[in-house]
Amino acid sequence: ITAIGDIGTSAKSLKLTTDAVTLISQNGGINVNVSSLGSQLTVDQLNARHGVTAVADKSIVARDVNTRLVGDTIDITSTTGSIGTVGTFGNASTYGFINIASTGAVSLSAANDIAVSQATGDLAVGNIQAGGDVAIRLMNGDLTNALQQQEKSAEEMAYEATVWDSLNLLDPDAGSTTVKAYENQFTNKYHSFWMIKNRLSNDTDVGFTIDPTYVDSFKLKYGITDTVALHTKVRSEYRALQTWFGDQVATPDTYADISDAKGVEQKGVLLGYDYGLIFDDTGYDSTLKLDLTSTQWKAAMVKGAKWSQSQLDISISAAALSAGASGQLTDRDPNMTASNVHVMVPVGSVGLNQADMVFNIAKDGTASVSTAQKSALLSAGPGDISTIETANNIELTIRHLFFIKMKTT
Repeated sequence: ITAIGDIGTSAKSLKLTTDAVTLISQNGGINVNVSSLGSQLTVDQLNARHGVTAVADKSIVARDVNTRLVGDTIDITSTTGSIGTVGTFGNASTYGFINIASTGAVSLSAANDIAVSQATGDLAVGNIQAGGDVAIRLMNGDLTNALQQQEKSAEEMAYEATVWDSLNLLDPDAGSTTVKAYENQFTNKYHSFWMIKNRLSNDTDVGFTIDPTYVDSFKLKYGITDTVALHTKVRSEYRALQTWFGDQVATPDTYADISDAKGVEQKGVLLGYDYGLIFDDTGYDSTLKLDLTSTQWKAAMVKGAKWSQSQLDISISAAALSAGASGQLTDRDPNMTASNVHVMVPVGSVGLNQADMVFNIAKDGTASVSTAQKSALLSAGPGDISTIETANNIELTIRHLFFIKMKTT
């Protein structure tokens, strides 16, 4: 089938029953659901000017070496079989690659194996999930992450700058800065918790359900199109927030070696604090802000505090002391999930290591920090910040790493 415009749409995909397919959309996209007449579906071309989305009930194989899946974005699913073939894992000569060409996100899902190859240009990996093995070959380009990598707008950076300002990081009273950072963290998590809770029609584990009115807005927020996956993600975040608030008033952990506590968010920061009705089902307090002024909890938090490299690290990011991988790894879905993953990128890179952001903060209260620097500080994750302290300045280095995250068995 060749069409000037779309072949199927996201709202109404074209349903086909065949054992071989060639679809070309000259100025539109492709959205098809194919039932195979035989044991597999042979593909010659799925070629669109815009996105290509295809679901097949059997394995998808290439007709020959000229087969190509071409689109701005590619989203292919084999519900019971494979996409391409993986023969002996680790031996690329045994792989039956399907050739692809995309300038946007590529997402693939198969019950068994996945083997795809792109000849040139960067390959942006969305979600690639296989019940078996995954083999990705990129002959000339970089393998990059397509998940949650949208560039921040000027308005978003300005907002984050105001949040960063509220931490008073240039204040020489580092102890109060730590308290303010914690107050802001608590307040932000409280409003995030209620943002989710108020949009649920059922928050039990068995019946956890997002109110249908808000499903689309949640999909945009999390960048997830599948409703089941969305519910899993939102439930996980909702439960994590409940656990966090419980940990704040729980008995603190004890360590035989105090160094083991480095980089670990501690329990019991608010031990003995009465939450009152702030989590009661009777309603949400949109004006709530945690204020520990003149309380025993502030006194405990600032005891012995002084402006130092470690104190600055804590003030900027509670996770910055962890020597683990970057923050992007901890809070997003894997790019690839499979039993084994074989990535072949002979010319380019896997992930991106952009130039570090390096700047100095004067300790005499005269420092000026740009909006972009404040946004980077606020967004930094575990291991992303390093500091060098001198008599007059703190030199900060913020890593800009964009990982490919994998989950294998």
